[in-house]
Amino acid sequence: MKKLISFLIMVSIGAAAGQARERHFSYTESRPVIPPRPAIETPEPPEPQGGTVNSNLRIPSIFALVFGDGQSDDVYVQKTSSNTITVHGNLTCTGGTCGAVSIPALSSLSDTTITTPANNDLLTYSTADSKWENKPIGVQPYRFSGFVAGTYTTSQVLFAVPVGSTVTFAANFSGSQAVLQAAATASTVFIINKIISGTPTQIGSITCGISATVCTFTSSSGLTQSLASGNVLEIVAPASADTTAGALGFLLLGTS
Repeated sequence: MKKLISFLIMVSIGAAAGQARERHFSYTESRPVIPPRPAIETPEPPEPQGGTVNSNLRIPSIFALVFGDGQSDDVYVQKTSSNTITVHGNLTCTGGTCGAVSIPALSSLSDTTITTPANNDLLTYSTADSKWENKPIGVQPYRFSGFVAGTYTTSQVLFAVPVGSTVTFAANFSGSQAVLQAAATASTVFIINKIISGTPTQIGSITCGISATVCTFTSSSGLTQSLASGNVLEIVAPASADTTAGALGFLLLGTS
């Protein structure tokens, strides 16, 4: 009996070992199979779409609005600084190139008088004809003007002004003017002096005729006269005072 039981136990153990080996073999044969990698498809770019923008289209400054097909001749617009956009390429508008401005010649304007323009000329305004005129840069109008009320005593100094730069008066003080509000009973001559280091030298005169209110100018020897910086321009009443001549107004026109 003991031998029979031992035999049955050995058979059971052998059967169990065989089953274990079967399970191990079954696990090895059922390992997972990895499927092949699927192909990656690149989508086609979308077709251009038409339409209307009904609100603001904002493009950050780091981006550009590009017109083209990805070629070297594409044109793009981009904000490059405050209130500024730059067009990289040529920009044309219907009717011509954008930004083209036709500027007329200065001499063709109705409020200018341009005479023999030269390098470094300045454009100055003249109230005489209400026009802009060209003048050499080295020649600027230099005006002395004044008004002395009342009548004058003998050799009274009516005007004395130092000059800040070299001033030249044309022959006979061309362009200068003088008037009397009260006419003289006799011909009245006012003296124009140039004072250098306190010493006066006559360079011209203003003559107001009998009963005249408009006066004339004369330069010494009919020549141009000049004053240097620091000189004094002086106007002196006649040596024989006229009792009625009065209220002298004058404008001496020179250049500097």
